[in-house]
Amino acid sequence: MSLWAVVDHGAKIGVIGYTPLSSSLTDGKVGTISEDTVHLSIWCDWGHDADILFERLRRAQMESQGKAEEYVLEEMEGELPEGMDEEFAAFVGIQPESKPIELPDNYIEGHGNGYLEFGGCLWKVGASGIGGKEGRSYYRYVIRSGGVLIGFRRDKHETVANMWVEIGSIPLAANGGLTGVWAMLTAMFQKEGIRIEKDIVSRVDIYGDFDTCPVEEFCTRFNENKKISRARKVGHYGEDLNYATYFSGRRHTGFSVGTNIKLRVYDKRYELEKDPIKWGIFAEKYDGIPDVLTRVEFQLRRVALKEFLTGDLERIEGVDSYLKNREKLWKYLTEDWFRLTEDAIDKQNKHQSRAETWSVWQVVQNAVVAAKEIFRWKRAPKYDMEQLYRMAMGCICKIAAFEIGDAVEKV
Repeated sequence: MSLWAVVDHGAKIGVIGYTPLSSSLTDGKVGTISEDTVHLSIWCDWGHDADILFERLRRAQMESQGKAEEYVLEEMEGELPEGMDEEFAAFVGIQPESKPIELPDNYIEGHGNGYLEFGGCLWKVGASGIGGKEGRSYYRYVIRSGGVLIGFRRDKHETVANMWVEIGSIPLAANGGLTGVWAMLTAMFQKEGIRIEKDIVSRVDIYGDFDTCPVEEFCTRFNENKKISRARKVGHYGEDLNYATYFSGRRHTGFSVGTNIKLRVYDKRYELEKDPIKWGIFAEKYDGIPDVLTRVEFQLRRVALKEFLTGDLERIEGVDSYLKNREKLWKYLTEDWFRLTEDAIDKQNKHQSRAETWSVWQVVQNAVVAAKEIFRWKRAPKYDMEQLYRMAMGCICKIAAFEIGDAVEKV
């Protein structure tokens, strides 16, 4: 039975624990770009079945917590007619006025396993929510299936989405990247009566795999300062770049550079050897794993994505706008933000832009055929000068008090 199967509404997925998304491989050959990880914030209208959806989520969550019996007792709680005790009510067969929400006939959870049918597939419901840390909003309910995670919260605000989606590398690789996965997810949402009002790409890792040159040659050129980068200068990792290098024994397997935009160059074949599932997917995708497979991958977080403007001065926010401008982003990242050069760069030279690009990096740049037509506009930071003056005066007074002592009048 295939690991990738979309099933009819009400049926269980073929292999629980793997992605519910079907394999629809494009002609994704070595040298074309795709996505490795995607995070989405989605504002949506839950539709008229919202009460049923969240009751099902609550029940499945309690099952995951091992509280299935408590849920049954809880759902029967309600108020009896005034003056009637529970014993008499049970004798005459009168039920409490408040009844549990009626679940549809195709409701298949409730077996103590914490699974939920959503969009025609079976998902595992987490025992707890996610978020509330690192600036991410809290989502009370979470469902997972084979590399796809969806978080739910009932309410939404202007700046807080009520759905959070994380898409991992396996479903993206097996379904033609974000284009294929997004089409399947929106079909699932539509089947549940959920209407998307707004979506924002919170993180995307965009990559290209290349079989023209081993990763060691990339690393050697990087270490020999044959590079030009606009990555932020952070002294913790190096004198000029926020970078890290990776080894397997004495073998150089890759490097990374950057913060809000991060570039990773590494040996993808070495990574696949540790994961048989990924190996099989990429073997199908590339019609066999090449002897050399170097990955060039850029991670863009929301703080960086929102700085980009297209030729018509529109921001890259939602999935559609990202997919429309994906090739342009790749051009900017491989031409303006970072590139490897034929010769070492003299930092005192004011004409670094004239440095000749390494022939192999030109292959990376040409993974897409698109006019760049994209701009990066960084907002100037805003400062409250009055507050800064007050802070400065406070610091000066503390220093003076420390130096002079408690003689406040002298301070």
